[in-house]
Amino acid sequence: MRDSTKGEKIVAWFTAAIPVSDGPEGYYGLPGMILELEINNGTATISTSKITLSLEEKIVLPKQKGKANTLDLITYNNRILEYMEDCRKAERNPYWGIRY
Repeated sequence: MRDSTKGEKIVAWFTAAIPVSDGPEGYYGLPGMILELEINNGTATISTSKITLSLEEKIVLPKQKGKANTLDLITYNNRILEYMEDCRKAERNPYWGIRY
């Protein structure tokens, strides 16, 4: 892909095993975690050195209808995966509707 503002050629390596659309240096949007970026045929390479995952982490969703929603990470991930599967069945891009 090309960076639309700088015109740089960017190659991104990602894994779908980590179903989070995120990555280094503000790059995101792929169907998994971006682990490495190569910019302009190796002029710059940004690599992941460590990923830490805590299953005990709590996620607080924005208030909806006056209720605070606190989910554990496993429940949250299950809801995201269910949403993504529903979108695939309906042939919609699931990443357009997930806020992050």
